[in-house]
Amino acid sequence: MTQTQRYAEALRVTQRIASELSDIDETDEFRRSLDFLEQQWRNFRQKTCEVATPREPGEPGKRRSAAHNDSDSIDELKDQEMSSDGDSSEDKEVEEVLAGAPTIRLNPKARKVGRP
Repeated sequence: MTQTQRYAEALRVTQRIASELSDIDETDEFRRSLDFLEQQWRNFRQKTCEVATPREPGEPGKRRSAAHNDSDSIDELKDQEMSSDGDSSEDKEVEEVLAGAPTIRLNPKARKVGRP
């Protein structure tokens, strides 16, 4: 595929995305969709991606960076999560805290400076 063909294909796809975004009537939904696309673009530019592990209903989503944790399988993570026993009221409190927690992603290409 030539550079011109790739550019034309990329332009077609981005125009389709822009058209769909402009058709969204609700401001909040539009803003969420736009923020999601911007986050995906940042991930693409940094050559990283987030993998959301499958979750049970009512359980907050757990994310891991695929670029850094390839050795961990999703099944192993699920087994570790299910093996932990605890008080159900304590679990609910933890879930509430985790639901409001921000997602922090570090740039793996950034130069490390300062104290460890």
